[in-house]
Amino acid sequence: MSALPQLVASLEALPQRPTERIVFDQGEPPSAYTAAVAALQPISYLMAEPVDSSQVAGASLADYHARTAALLAAFGTRIDLWEVGNEINGEWLGSAADVTAKVADSYRQVAAAGGRTAITLYYNPNCSEDTAHQMLPWTRENVPQDLKNGLDYVLVSYYEDNCHHYRPPLSEWNQVFTELAQLFPHARVGFGENGTSERTAPLDQKAEQLTHYYTLPVTAPRYMGGHFWWYYAEDMLPYPPANALWTALSRALTPLS
Repeated sequence: MSALPQLVASLEALPQRPTERIVFDQGEPPSAYTAAVAALQPISYLMAEPVDSSQVAGASLADYHARTAALLAAFGTRIDLWEVGNEINGEWLGSAADVTAKVADSYRQVAAAGGRTAITLYYNPNCSEDTAHQMLPWTRENVPQDLKNGLDYVLVSYYEDNCHHYRPPLSEWNQVFTELAQLFPHARVGFGENGTSERTAPLDQKAEQLTHYYTLPVTAPRYMGGHFWWYYAEDMLPYPPANALWTALSRALTPLS
């Protein structure tokens, strides 16, 4: 990754030690990420995403199993958190039975190896084409009980521009995260993806959206923030003095005095 030195410098300059998601592309072997893991681990916590939601439908259960096993063998305890399923209720991933079989298998591998686990859900209030994939009902019905009891983190992906530019009020987020905390009694809850899928959106619009979500005063039980701006490597580099979006992130992460 040619931008790795800039990425490391930008993360190291943030006012809090960040958690960096590494999306392991299906077409790349684990060895392609050795340098990134080695460079990022000293300055950030690492969350590994073995299979992105866009790749789940095309991966068999055997593929999903093998990908998790290979990454565990390659990186093991150098990864702080394993995202065993990404946007798992999304309509594009396939049937609920297929998706949960893959995610549950990955979860059980990581748990058996002593790793910490997370899933990311896709929030789609009144904007799903198939109501069977609405986040909370789908989660209640389809996530296996051992995952509900055992997951360490349950995260929510939300993109306003994928949901008619709807911005949920704080009361709605408190309700969503409170219910997730009830469904997953031992997990911390928070945001797993923020951003805009409109890559050409104005910079001030991205900065306003980032600031809004990163500073939401959610009071649900075990809420931990999170957020994970999806296009960090694309949007935040090069970082200051030229990048106003990196500056907005830095300010949002600066502890209140």
